[in-house]
Amino acid sequence: MYRQSCFMICFVFLFSVGCSGGKVAERIAEMNSTPIKKLITCYSFYQSRNNFRGPKDEAALREFIADDKNQKGFDRAGIDTSDIDALFISERDGQPFKIKYGVPGSPMGFVEPLIFESEGVDGEVMVGFGGATTKLMSLEESEELFKSKKRIKVDRQDSAPQDAASEEG
Repeated sequence: MYRQSCFMICFVFLFSVGCSGGKVAERIAEMNSTPIKKLITCYSFYQSRNNFRGPKDEAALREFIADDKNQKGFDRAGIDTSDIDALFISERDGQPFKIKYGVPGSPMGFVEPLIFESEGVDGEVMVGFGGATTKLMSLEESEELFKSKKRIKVDRQDSAPQDAASEEG
């Protein structure tokens, strides 16, 4: 089981980074170019190491990020873990991120909303999804998404998130 999980994680990572024809280091740097993207990566890394289950709370995520045995993965992703507090603050609104904890992940295409700006800028809030994507939306839309228990699934034809039929379990 562990071997299959490692294989799937490596496959998904190599597919997402390597298929665009760009240099791997440049793609990784872009995937982790802002605090919200770095925190998405940290959350996803936690899921991959914990049977695709998200951290139960902020303390669990912080402990995971601070754990020396995970440092090699963070170094490869270009994430500086020497200032963990900085990872939890939006560079746009200067406020702590709101985070959905305990969200299940999957290497098979679910892109759950995980990280939310608290206030946003000019009426727009940045939301970070699993799969290293971000999207600007209204504060009202982000609040609704933050409270929602619906799973989000990627439509492989246009890569746009779609509501999945199942609920979180």
